[in-house]
Amino acid sequence: IDLLDVKDIINVQVRKLSLGQRMKCELIAALLHSPKVLFLDEPTIGLDVVMQKVLRDFIKAYNEEFKATIILTSHYMGDVKELCKRAIVIDHGQKIFDGDLQTIID
Repeated sequence: IDLLDVKDIINVQVRKLSLGQRMKCELIAALLHSPKVLFLDEPTIGLDVVMQKVLRDFIKAYNEEFKATIILTSHYMGDVKELCKRAIVIDHGQKIFDGDLQTIID
């Protein structure tokens, strides 16, 4: 609650939350059972720049502490660059790259 700053919204109905607030709450709900594989689709969408960093740091810490596999789908390269070492690029349903993220950056 403190890490993702949801103290003020924890008892608010979901339909009354903003997109960013819902994203944070959905992540919390997804982690309740300490999953070994976590699928994240555009996890920082709708969040301001500061909360994007907080969420990325939270995801990294979860990965390090629980050794979970995190599968991230995103068009936002800021998330990819900060969270991933390996990347798979899919174009029109075909895998066109599977390897080290640094190779794509270079």
